[in-house]
Amino acid sequence: MPELLYNCFRDLHSRLVVLTRGEVVKTLRVVNGRPVQAESNVRSETLGALLLASGRVSEDQVRRSVALVKRGRLRQGGTLVRLGAISPEELRDALREQVRTRILDAFAWTGASYGLSYDPEVAVGIEAAEINPLRLIFEGVRSTFPVDRWSSATTSGPGSSSRPPRGWATTAPCCATTGRVSRWRSSATAPAS
Repeated sequence: MPELLYNCFRDLHSRLVVLTRGEVVKTLRVVNGRPVQAESNVRSETLGALLLASGRVSEDQVRRSVALVKRGRLRQGGTLVRLGAISPEELRDALREQVRTRILDAFAWTGASYGLSYDPEVAVGIEAAEINPLRLIFEGVRSTFPVDRWSSATTSGPGSSSRPPRGWATTAPCCATTGRVSRWRSSATAPAS
C-alpha cells in the first residue's frame, strides 16, 4: 500500500484505485497524486458510524439520516448537515478522517488485490478530502510495521541490504496495473491464511 500511494503521488496520477480483500472492497479516488475520496463496503466505516463512535452525533440522528438517505438517494453527510447534527466544516473534517481511516486500514492487509483505472471524470462531483499522501504513508507505515524491524530493513552499508529482514516476505509489484497488495511480515507472527 505505501508503494502504491507513493507511485500515484510521484507520477501525479488521477485515477481510481480498487482494493479487494475477500468480500471487502475499497475504492480510492486519487487526483493529481492525492487521495481525495475513499469508498468502502465495510459498515463500521460509514460516515454515520464514525461520527457516532466519536460522539459527534447521536444514534437517533444517524437513524434519521439513514432513513432520509434511503428515501431520497442523498449522501449521509449532507443529510446530517441538513438535520443540523453537524456543520459543513464538521462534515469536511469527518470526510477527511473517513478517507484517512479507510486507507490506513488497508496498510495492514495481506493477500489483497488491487486494480488501477484511469478515469478522466475521477474528480467530477465529489467532495474532496485533500489528504497529504506523504504524511498518510508515514502514518500508515509507522502504525503498521514494527519499529524494531525498521533499522534492519532500511540500513544500508557493508553487511546490510535494502531487502526485508530474514524471515520476512513481501510480494508487491510497484508499477503493475493489477497485482497483489501485501506487507512485510514476520513468518513467525504471520496470521494463518
